[in-house]
Amino acid sequence: MRKAIIFSCMTLLAALTSVAQQELINPKGCDQESRTAKLWEQYPELEEQSQALNQQVADWLEKSENRASLKNGETYTIPVVFHIVYNDEFSNISDAQVKTAIDYLNEVYNKENGDSARIVTDFQERMVPWNFEFRLASLDPNGNCTSGINRYFDSRASSANDDIKEGRQWPADKYLNIYSVRRIDDAGVAGYAYLPGTAPGTVDGILVNSIYVGTVGTGSRARSATLVHEVGHYLGLYHPWGPGNNAGVASNCDIDDEVGDTPNTTGGFGCNLNRTTCGSLDNVQNYMDYSGCSTEMFTRGQRNRCIGFFNSDQARSNMITPENLVATGTDYARGEFPDNICRVDFKIGKQRPEACLDEPIQFTDNSAYEITEWDWEFPGGNPSTSSEPNPIVTYSEYGEYDVTLTVTSGSGETATLTKRSAVQIYEHFQLDYPYTEEFDDPEIFDGPPFGYYTITNPDNDVFWELQQFVGYQDQLTAVVRGAFIQRPNTVDDMTSYPIDLPATTNAGGVSLTYHYAHAFTSNAQDDDVLEVQISADCGASWNTIDEITGETLSTTDFVGFDSWEPESQDEWKQRTIDISEYLGQSINLRFRYRHSGGNNMYLDRVLTEETVGISEKELSKQVSLAPNPTVSGEDFNVSGLSQVENVAILDLTGKTVSIPEFSQIQNEVVIKGTPLEAGIYIVRIADAQGVVSKRLRIK
Repeated sequence: MRKAIIFSCMTLLAALTSVAQQELINPKGCDQESRTAKLWEQYPELEEQSQALNQQVADWLEKSENRASLKNGETYTIPVVFHIVYNDEFSNISDAQVKTAIDYLNEVYNKENGDSARIVTDFQERMVPWNFEFRLASLDPNGNCTSGINRYFDSRASSANDDIKEGRQWPADKYLNIYSVRRIDDAGVAGYAYLPGTAPGTVDGILVNSIYVGTVGTGSRARSATLVHEVGHYLGLYHPWGPGNNAGVASNCDIDDEVGDTPNTTGGFGCNLNRTTCGSLDNVQNYMDYSGCSTEMFTRGQRNRCIGFFNSDQARSNMITPENLVATGTDYARGEFPDNICRVDFKIGKQRPEACLDEPIQFTDNSAYEITEWDWEFPGGNPSTSSEPNPIVTYSEYGEYDVTLTVTSGSGETATLTKRSAVQIYEHFQLDYPYTEEFDDPEIFDGPPFGYYTITNPDNDVFWELQQFVGYQDQLTAVVRGAFIQRPNTVDDMTSYPIDLPATTNAGGVSLTYHYAHAFTSNAQDDDVLEVQISADCGASWNTIDEITGETLSTTDFVGFDSWEPESQDEWKQRTIDISEYLGQSINLRFRYRHSGGNNMYLDRVLTEETVGISEKELSKQVSLAPNPTVSGEDFNVSGLSQVENVAILDLTGKTVSIPEFSQIQNEVVIKGTPLEAGIYIVRIADAQGVVSKRLRIK
C-alpha cells in the first residue's frame, strides 16, 4: 500500500480547541496527494524507504523488552528551531508568540492541557502523558548562540511551499525545523509536515501559517491545535483513519493508522461525541482527527508508535541523544532557557544605512537570550540615549554617526556593541531638478558616496542592474532579467535618492516620464506588474502613482523563455504621470517589479520636468466628465481629450486613491469604475496636450 508522506491541515483546523466545542463548516481536504506525488517523482526511493521504516517500527514495538521499556517514563527532548519567514508585520510574529507555541506543545504532549474528565469515558484511560519536551535551540549548527528563532523577509511568504526552506534549513537529524509563513500556496491549507524517514533532510520539518503558531499575538489557543496536529505527523502519526487525507470516506474503515488503541474510523467533521462510523465509537477528541470538538488528547498507542520511530529512524534517533542536546544547546531544564549573553546585536529599520534629515529611524535589539535592560547611545541623535528595547531616533545634521548598545541579562551579565558609522546622512544625496536618468553611470547602484539608487532584492535572486548595448536611445539601461528568475512572485525594488522639486514651475506643474520595455513568455502569462511609487517622507511611506500589467506592460509579441532584448524604440513604451501635488517637496522614486513568469523588464530615460503643453486651465475648459455625480464603482466618461496617457483619482488632500483602467475611442474616454466612498475627488488626466484635473462627485 502506498503510504502518504506529507500531511497538510485545513485552515478549518482553527476550529480545533481545548476550551470550547465548535463545529467545522465547509471542510476542505488536505493537500497530501499532489505533494506526495511531486516529492516521490523527485526522490523515487522515498516510497520504498517509507514502507521499510514503518515495518521497522512495527517490529520494534512487537518485541517484549521494548514494550516494557515504554512504561519507564523516559523523557524525550526535541530541539526546535523556528524560521519566521515574513513579508509584512502581521506575519513577522514576535518571539513571545513563538515561545507560547513551545509552551503549548509541552502542555499537550505531557497531558497538562486540561481536565481529562472532559474526555469521553471510553477513551479516558487511553490518554497518557508522553514525556516529550520541546525546547528552543540555544546553539546553532556552527555552535554559535541563538535564540532558536530566525527571521527572513521573503516576498514568497504569502504563497509558501518547500522552496521557502532552501538555504535556511538546519540539519534535520539535529533540529525540528518549523517554518512560520504568511500563507501556504494552497490558500485553504494551514500547515503540513513530513513523517519520519519520508523526506530528504533539506525539507524535513513543518510549514505552518503564522496564525496557527502560539497562543498570543496573531495566534490563539484554539488555532494552536493545528501545530499540535502537524507535530503529531512529524513524530510519526497518521490520521485516525490511516495515511489518507480525505475524511468521511466509507473505504477508510478498511485502512488502519497502525495504532491499536485508536478505533477504525472514516473520520469526519463537526462535533459529534457519539460518532460511530466503522462499528465502534470514534475517538473524535483526538488531535489527529478533523473534528471540531474540544480536541485535547492523544492515546498511549500513538505515543508508543512515535517512540518506535525514535528507536528506528536514523535522523529522529540522533536528535534525542545526549550528545545532540549538548550540540544544540537544549540540555537545559524545561522552561529555563539560558540567560547568559553570548551575542549582543541590533538592527536598523531601513533598507540602506543612509537616511534623511529628521527621518525617524527604528533601532531594534537583536541580542540573543533573555535581555532585561538596554542602554543605547546615539551621539548626535535625538534622543541621544535610551533605555527602550527598540527606540526611534532622528538626526538633524548631516554626517556619519556611531551607535552603541549595552545589554544586561536576567543574571546581571552585560555586553556592549558599537557599530561605527551605523547611520549616514549625506547632503549630496539630494538629486537636482530637473532630473534626467539615462542609467549610463556605472556607479549608480554602488551605494554612498557615489551611487544614488539602492536595490532591494529580498529573494537573493535576479535583481535590477545595468545592461550594456541596450537602451531607449543610448547603449545602457536598467534591467531585471526575468528570463532567469526561477521563483514565482518575486519583488525587486529600485529606489532613487531624494529629488528636490521646485515650489512652482512656469507651466504650473511637474511630471514624471519614464520609458520601459517588457515581453511575456507566452500568451498564457500576463501577470507581471510594474509599479511606480513616490515617497515624500524619505521612504517612511509610499504612494503608488502608476501601475501597469497585462497588455499595457507588454511592448512586443510573446518571446518564449530565451533572454529577450528590445531591438528598437518601437519595442519601448512611454508613460507620463502628473506629480504636481509634490511641488516644493523632496521625493524618492521607487520602481517595483513583481515577476510572475515573464521575460526581461527594462527601464530607461526617467525624467522629472515641467509639465509640457497648454496650461491646465486652458485644457480644463474643453474637458468634461459624465455622469457627474456618478455612482461608486460605475464607469464614467471623459470627453474633449485626444490622446490620454494615464489617469489617476486623488482625494482632496492630494493622495492618489486609484489608478483606474481606461479605454479611448477618438475623443471619448471611458474610465473603469472604482469602488470609493461617497465624496468629492480629483480626476487627474495626462493627455498628449498636457494635464487636466476635474472634480468628480461620487454618491
